[in-house]
Amino acid sequence: MSNTERPLYRRNRSIKFKKSRVRLSSRVPAGTLIEFQYGVQKEVNESGGWKNDPRPILLVFYDDQSEYIEGVNTNYLEDKFLRDFMEVLENAPGIGKSTDGGKRLYKLMKSVDPDLLKAYRKYKRKSILAVWKMEVDLTK
Repeated sequence: MSNTERPLYRRNRSIKFKKSRVRLSSRVPAGTLIEFQYGVQKEVNESGGWKNDPRPILLVFYDDQSEYIEGVNTNYLEDKFLRDFMEVLENAPGIGKSTDGGKRLYKLMKSVDPDLLKAYRKYKRKSILAVWKMEVDLTK
C-alpha cells in the first residue's frame, strides 16, 4: 500500500477508545496503547516538542524508562488496520510481559504491511506532559 492510498495523518476516527489517565512513572509494556500531550510546538532547528502531532496515540514497542519511548503513532494508520491489528494483539499472549515484546510487535507489523513502519516514532520522555491509557472498543 503506498502513501497515496493512505492518508498521512488521521485525527478524526470512527474507532471508539476507552481512556483512563495514567502516570508515566514506570516502564510502559510493549503492546500498550497510550495517548499523550507532547511538549510544545517545535520551531525550526529546535529539538523536543512536536512538529506534526501534538497528541500522538502510540502503540508502544519499546520503553527504556529513561530517555525515550518508541512505537507506532497510530494517528497515521487507517481505522480498519488499527482495529484488526489490536484484535491480533489481543490473541498474542505475553507480548507486553516479555523482554523481546517490542521486537515481536515490530516483526508482526512488518509482516502485515512494511509501509506501516513509516509511522514508527521515538519520543523523549521528558517532553511527554499528560498520558492516557487507551483501549480500542472492538465491539463495532
